[in-house]
Amino acid sequence: NQVKQVINDITQYGYVKGRLVIGVAGQNITERLAQYYELPEGFYVNEVYEGYGAYLAGIQPGDVIVKCDGKVTKTIDEKVPNLNAMWQW
Repeated sequence: NQVKQVINDITQYGYVKGRLVIGVAGQNITERLAQYYELPEGFYVNEVYEGYGAYLAGIQPGDVIVKCDGKVTKTIDEKVPNLNAMWQW
């Protein structure tokens, strides 16, 4: 069902509706990586895409996202409440 919906959305709108895109690429920093590289657990930002929420919030490559809207965010997969959330890095 999800595949059909994605194909329908792309065909009809040119993008997939209802999916949050914050405009970053990177990787999760696990507890083990955090200890090794002496970084906080969170999401390490490799790239920021112009025009998206992360870019507009001032997030830059090399930042580590550790909180969003005051809530600890250890992985990019955790749901972000909205694009206007207050980021802490």
